[in-house]
Amino acid sequence: MQKKAFFLMMVFVTLIGMGCGSDKAVVSGQNSSGGATQQSYNSNVSRWGAPDRPSDLTGKVKTVRGNKIAVFKVITANENQSEEERAKTRAEMQALSPEERAKRREELNKVTNETINLIIPVGTTIIKSQGSGNTEAAKLEIGDIKEGDFLKLWLEKQSSGEEPLVEFVQVLQSVN
Repeated sequence: MQKKAFFLMMVFVTLIGMGCGSDKAVVSGQNSSGGATQQSYNSNVSRWGAPDRPSDLTGKVKTVRGNKIAVFKVITANENQSEEERAKTRAEMQALSPEERAKRREELNKVTNETINLIIPVGTTIIKSQGSGNTEAAKLEIGDIKEGDFLKLWLEKQSSGEEPLVEFVQVLQSVN
């Protein structure tokens, strides 16, 4: 009888330990000591593989065809803000409801008519921050990017005349 109870308890503990699964991989935003990492210049995305520099381009997806995307260039209001100003804006945005936040983003970001054609090589990391304080991110695939999505893009350095290659993608706002 004790063996049955022990076996059932082990099965129960194993199932609880496995937790709920997802079809998207989730990457934790914690350092090796278990605490959350500090906010960096590029909104914590360097811990998920982004280059340790500001993004090269913010864009609104115009079209997606295979691994080629066309984006409308977006001019963001916080491009010339100091770290303190960005932190203040971030705190204000987090206090808003999702609908209010979307409306505020539209006010702060100006979508231009300038179209930029890009190539996202196979294997390029694409993430979407999730959770409070952006402490976790879901890894996405190129097929998850849809027309109307807002993206931050880090580009590879290359010779002129070629379509720019994307090094890292952060989905800021998805139209689903």
